[in-house]
Amino acid sequence: MDIFAVFAQFNLNLFSGIVAGVISGVYSGLIMARIARFYEVKAQALRLVRRIDFVINNKGLTFTRPMKQGELSLLAAELIQLQHRSAAKRFFEIDIQITTIQHGAKAHGQHANVIHELYRGWQKLIREASPNWGAILLYGRL
Repeated sequence: MDIFAVFAQFNLNLFSGIVAGVISGVYSGLIMARIARFYEVKAQALRLVRRIDFVINNKGLTFTRPMKQGELSLLAAELIQLQHRSAAKRFFEIDIQITTIQHGAKAHGQHANVIHELYRGWQKLIREASPNWGAILLYGRL
């Protein structure tokens, strides 16, 4: 076998290996960025809910540190843009519940245990939200 043919084959293999490595590295980086973005939004939502503070007294339910209306909906909209619709739906539902309770439609006279259960439930729903793996692996945005 000719030395030049061996050298040409080596160069071709080296070049194709480098190209494959670069492409797989870029793709892996995109996947990690998409995963990180989802979990960043999820952590922000959990912090929003945990910041809510309320007191139940003889006047009913009083929020000493309420969540601003629509904050969780903004995060849900961001999840929709990232194509995580199932998690976004959960965030919208939680935002509606929190807004309803904060505005007193259901809150007056509710027992403290019911409010605490709702509060824990909201946190659990946010923690259990999972990403759309199709969006992360195939067609998601950053």
